[in-house]
Amino acid sequence: MFVQVRPQSFADVEAIEFAKVQLSKTLGGIVVDASGSPIPGTQVLEVSADWNTTIRSTTANAAGRWSLQPIQKRRTYYLRFRSNGFNEVRCRVRLSKFRGKEPRITLPVGT
Repeated sequence: MFVQVRPQSFADVEAIEFAKVQLSKTLGGIVVDASGSPIPGTQVLEVSADWNTTIRSTTANAAGRWSLQPIQKRRTYYLRFRSNGFNEVRCRVRLSKFRGKEPRITLPVGT
């Protein structure tokens, strides 16, 4: 569910955060626009719990797919998704061996 809980304005781009932790079996997914089309080149940043310090990053491929290697014994990841012309989306992903599905992140058009 895509819920706006903490809008913040950074250079005319709004940051939107998922309200609930996303459960997933893997640390990877797909980034799409509102019509469901992939957004290649989206930056996916793993950040600290305060959302400010970048730990590592990757870029979505031509199909909008991204992945990061899980870190042993870490279950929760704080992720930021950025692409030109779109609002930033933030979400927490918790890895679970038994529940969850691949995160599908929808970036809204920037305001």
